[in-house]
Amino acid sequence: MVCANERNTTVFLTTHYLDETEKADRVCIISKGKVVSLGTPASVKAELASAYLLIDAAGGDHERLLAELASKQIPFEDVAPVKIPIRDASIYQIIRAIDTPLAMVETHTPTLEDAYLSIIGRGTINECGPDHRYRDI
Repeated sequence: MVCANERNTTVFLTTHYLDETEKADRVCIISKGKVVSLGTPASVKAELASAYLLIDAAGGDHERLLAELASKQIPFEDVAPVKIPIRDASIYQIIRAIDTPLAMVETHTPTLEDAYLSIIGRGTINECGPDHRYRDI
């Protein structure tokens, strides 16, 4: 892509591998024949996907962790591990607010794949099966 910029050339690339688009200047996501998002990779991710924490309690104390998060009004999704959206508070503030001992803390930074999945939903992605026919996954 450096050569394209030096020569004042536009490269139009279509791909199903969204990790390839992370270094592009601009990204266009098309769903069902319509442009649903257009911009830099960072702006598309910021518009359509969000960062979150995945945490789990030490010693199988999952219920205690859920009760504590609810009592402290920390928004979360009750999945294993617990998913906490990172919105107004910093990661540090969220972790410091939790008294339950944690066995796992993982941050998730949004990708273009996350943004794409938020647009089309997981149920409508097609994957080519072993019989070379497309199927919903």
